[in-house]
Amino acid sequence: MTRSTHSPTPQTQRPVDNGLRNLWVTETALTTALNTSYMAEQLSLFGLVVGIALLLSGIGFAILAVGGALRSREPAFAFLAQAQQGEGRAAGVTHHLLHRSRRAAPRAARRRSTAALPVILVVVHFDTKIAIILDQQLAVWQKANVTAFLISGIAATDPALVGEPYIDGTGNRYLPMCRQPIVIYAADRPGLRRAYERAMARNVERLAIFTHDLFATPHDQANRAAVAAVAADELDFAGIALHAERKTVDKVLDKLRPHPYARELRPVEKRRHVPGGERNNPRPRGVLV
Repeated sequence: MTRSTHSPTPQTQRPVDNGLRNLWVTETALTTALNTSYMAEQLSLFGLVVGIALLLSGIGFAILAVGGALRSREPAFAFLAQAQQGEGRAAGVTHHLLHRSRRAAPRAARRRSTAALPVILVVVHFDTKIAIILDQQLAVWQKANVTAFLISGIAATDPALVGEPYIDGTGNRYLPMCRQPIVIYAADRPGLRRAYERAMARNVERLAIFTHDLFATPHDQANRAAVAAVAADELDFAGIALHAERKTVDKVLDKLRPHPYARELRPVEKRRHVPGGERNNPRPRGVLV
């Protein structure tokens, strides 16, 4: 059995070399060195593989960013597909344009003044806001009727709200309409009363009202008389409309929700023309008064 220390000689009093122990030490050192070098080799190989994978991922994300896939719903290679499709359609464009120009020749003279104008979509931000608040218990025709009367009062007090006349492709002229978007909200009677009081507290000058009593009056003089006969605290509102600065209107509309259009709109059926008869869709029964 090999001892852990060397035995000293009687003459020199120095330890005698133990060959077996030296062999064991050498073997252990070499084994440890081989294991360490093998681990270092595997770690370097792993780092190389991870680096290549990250490089390929970076190249892929760069292609996606250039293609626009990270900014929109279009595929990453949409620009390449469009280029290839454009080359494929180049041969048929001339024939298509010639065929279309022959068909549109009789109508070209009538639409020459407007057909050449490009269509440009511009987002316009207004400093003011138009809002209409309706009683949510009203019938559909009553809501349409109240909205028409209220917006007429708003448009009549500010001519700048009215835009330019409309002209179709044939050249027919139509009346102008409001330039600004109109938001419509729904509320119960306490909500209408609260919005009215908030508008009055903020001194909203362009404020139009429509009460439930006006559904029974026949003309404008009777409408004004019906409103004049009721105190402000007792007005039974069917709807109100206001036009003011955006912040003021937003404060008046506090805690109100937009009108639930989807609950009242029915699915639109496709109309089919029947020779010798009328369209198969029923006509709307609502009548504005």
